Amino acid sequence: MNPVSQFLGYVNPKFVWGINNRFSYRDLTFSFQFDGRVGGVIGDYVRQKTFQGGRNIETVQGALGAARVNDVQNTKSYVGSGVVLTGGSLNYDVNGNVLNYAELRYAPNMTQTFAQDYIARVYGQTESFLMDRSFAKLREVVIGYSLPARLISRLGVRQASVSLVGRNLLYVAQYKDIDLDQFLTGGVSSLQTPTTRRYGINLNLIF
Repeated sequence: MNPVSQFLGYVNPKFVWGINNRFSYRDLTFSFQFDGRVGGVIGDYVRQKTFQGGRNIETVQGALGAARVNDVQNTKSYVGSGVVLTGGSLNYDVNGNVLNYAELRYAPNMTQTFAQDYIARVYGQTESFLMDRSFAKLREVVIGYSLPARLISRLGVRQASVSLVGRNLLYVAQYKDIDLDQFLTGGVSSLQTPTTRRYGINLNLIF
């Protein structure tokens, strides 16, 4: 672990964007709202806790999955990626960046440990569960149809339309276990329930 605090990124995005459009053709209408944010980082609290609790799918895959089986047998077998410092001393700038990589000597990490101990230690550090704050969301799609006047005039209705509505139909992000739209401020997410996908029908009558 690096003993010096490092700059990991900005909480705020570089920019926010959105597209909202509406098209009409005779009695049909189509509208949509698509928006998102670009840039920034956030700690994915759900990812951290599912790793620490052994519930993330990645904890049963690959080398971690194999070592997890050995944990039950009280056998240390997991070797974390990375290197160990064998010569030289680290020099840092004010942001915690190492300035003298070329002067240092390394060796591959060969230390075996329990998979759960490794996960608990690594995922106790914010850097391990940071994610890109960028996301895109198809927030709403509406398809409408205006009923012809000859069909509704006998009912005393001047105008009538029916529309199909879908909300939160598409969500694009690095990880989808949290809804980034709910965490526009702050450096770490929470256990907030993600936004649900919804469908509906609207009937609009003008008498």
